[in-house]
Amino acid sequence: MMSEQSKLTPPKWYVNQDEQVIPASAVDRHHIVFPRDEYRHRVGLNFRSLGGFVHRISIVGHRELHANVEPPVIAHELIEAITFNQRNMGNLEPLERLQYTINYLGYLGADELVDNLIRQKHYIELGAVVLLGDK
Repeated sequence: MMSEQSKLTPPKWYVNQDEQVIPASAVDRHHIVFPRDEYRHRVGLNFRSLGGFVHRISIVGHRELHANVEPPVIAHELIEAITFNQRNMGNLEPLERLQYTINYLGYLGADELVDNLIRQKHYIELGAVVLLGDK
């Protein structure tokens, strides 16, 4: 039996990079700051969820990312970049924000972090999905 809420809320569908329509159940949210277990306190959870640092990605792409990219080392440069990001890029799409963050971290000389985020971005782009109707 369907609940009242499920009757009112249509199912969400996404389009992947191959123009295939996939259900919301095949989509994850990737946080560039991971693993989640290291950020369970309120400040950490808020930090992980800042705009531009959460990306919709296919489950397959998400699994590939985590199998091939180690968690970023959280350094003061990342916190500075996130602060810069929040102040200056509110109107950009998440992937654009990520690229600006990578560029800013490069300016700061945080090469290890830049390398990590570039590797994450590769998998985010491969697994990227768009909500059907937003394309």
